[in-house]
Amino acid sequence: ALKEYVQYIKNAAEQNADIIVFPEMTLVRKLEVMKVPFHGLLREYPIPALHPELYDEPIVAISKAARDNKIYVVINVQEEMDCNNAPGEFCPKKKLYIFNSNVVFDRNGAVIDRYRKINLFGEWTRNPALKPELGLFDTDFGVRFGHFICFDLMFQLPAVQVVEKNNITTIILSTMWFSEMPYLTAVQIQE
Repeated sequence: ALKEYVQYIKNAAEQNADIIVFPEMTLVRKLEVMKVPFHGLLREYPIPALHPELYDEPIVAISKAARDNKIYVVINVQEEMDCNNAPGEFCPKKKLYIFNSNVVFDRNGAVIDRYRKINLFGEWTRNPALKPELGLFDTDFGVRFGHFICFDLMFQLPAVQVVEKNNITTIILSTMWFSEMPYLTAVQIQE
């Protein structure tokens, strides 16, 4: 799937797209939290393409593709955080946590945001975000995006809060939601 991601990024850039968003759970690789770069409290924006020895292969490849094609990229990954080796992370217990996460790259291939899904649906092997945070990033084309993942759409946190607290009008929703009767009809809810 990684080669296809890189090709889709190139194709989108050739069509003058400013941003490409991939759906939930299509890049199914486990990535260590320390290798999913995030600015966190330091407000640094690492560029994995420039330091491939520090990051997992998919993060480096997507960073490089974003950088080479000068396009924003949003991917969804399974992120692993081992609290025995996660300095700076909130770890209530010394154990392995697995998150469903969005990672956002800018045109330089820098990681500018990471969002961990808060409201899980049938994801028994994953953990909800330990410290719920809102996904939010600004672009050089004047749009501030809020973003969250699939079933989060049904909840006040984050869906309503990201809009109201930040006066957002543009949302990115990475999703693998399919209709499930009688009440979880994807198209109607997402509309």
